[in-house]
Amino acid sequence: MRIINIYNGDFLNSSQGGGMRYLRDLMLTQHRKGYEIVLLAVGTGGPRPVTIEGVSVNYVPVSPTLRWPRFLWDLFRYILKNRQQYQGEIFHMHRVYFAPAVRLLVSKAHIVVTIHTKTFSVLTERHPLLKKLLPLLLTFEKILLRTCVDRLSAAGEYAITLYHERHALSEQSIVSLCGPSRMCASEQPAPELTDDARLIILCVGRLAAVKRPLSVIELLRRAHELRPNLLETHRLVFVGDGDDRAKVEENIAALNLGDHVKVIGSVSAERMPNIYAAGCCLVLLSSSETGPFTVKEALATGLPAFATDVGNVSEYVPAECGVVIPVENPESRADAFLAFLDHDYDPAACRRHARRILDMEQSQFEEGLDRLYKVRKTG
Repeated sequence: MRIINIYNGDFLNSSQGGGMRYLRDLMLTQHRKGYEIVLLAVGTGGPRPVTIEGVSVNYVPVSPTLRWPRFLWDLFRYILKNRQQYQGEIFHMHRVYFAPAVRLLVSKAHIVVTIHTKTFSVLTERHPLLKKLLPLLLTFEKILLRTCVDRLSAAGEYAITLYHERHALSEQSIVSLCGPSRMCASEQPAPELTDDARLIILCVGRLAAVKRPLSVIELLRRAHELRPNLLETHRLVFVGDGDDRAKVEENIAALNLGDHVKVIGSVSAERMPNIYAAGCCLVLLSSSETGPFTVKEALATGLPAFATDVGNVSEYVPAECGVVIPVENPESRADAFLAFLDHDYDPAACRRHARRILDMEQSQFEEGLDRLYKVRKTG
């Protein structure tokens, strides 16, 4: 049986964030279960087989851009042209607004949606003018879920709770499908991060408002005020890229932190173990998350985490693995941050806890796929 995955992202670019890591884990699990995998995604050229971590995927570029509505329009045209070959197949997508095109054109398809984010709420964060339309968008989302989607899953308990509250979905209509991060420790630190003897505080993820990179810089500045020699012993490194990169670099320059805060941009998934190997800890001050992947990855490589209480962070970070702070005003927690940096965390304890989480999530992931692909929504 085939699984048709739809993803508005550049599958061949392994430097993307959690969504891409989730997609790769999804396809690896699909392969282990014996499915033939087709990916409709961003790219150019014709259909072709590609290999990811030893798994063969039938890669079909349907649009040159990940931006919607252009991607959605190109997807609609592709399915319209090829709809006969996809009748009766399972379509697995991560955006609910892809579902109408499939339902309209491939009436006998089984449609599965996995939610990673707040979906339409995210659009209002990126485009404030849409905020006034949010109630209408959420009504539209509810209609799509009830008319176009056979099975809904969510990547994390936070997202599941959100969708239960938002749309009063029944317990039978939604499945937990936490993507299991996989991270192998490396003994070789990234050379671009070993050019001086200071300890490296890592902040990994998109440079976007929801990740609050400016709050991370402000936290470091306030901690430095409390401990004037902090920047002689530690430096901050941002790993990732995004719409707020210019703001981050401007803020670094304005505070004269150029020698103490570094932005290295996107890094491929294959090189991330070397990045974590160079760090002493992870800082995550996001205002909203589902997982997040980066906390699990840091723990899996032995790094403790200082993170806001978002998503599943409180489950991921017990006291022996780091510090969890309230979401509000994280930059004001300079005292807690300094205490965190001073604490001697056991890397082995972090790795053991991460392994328990990853093993549990892998089991849940495989069980969730069985439910998604074999059971249709009723009622």
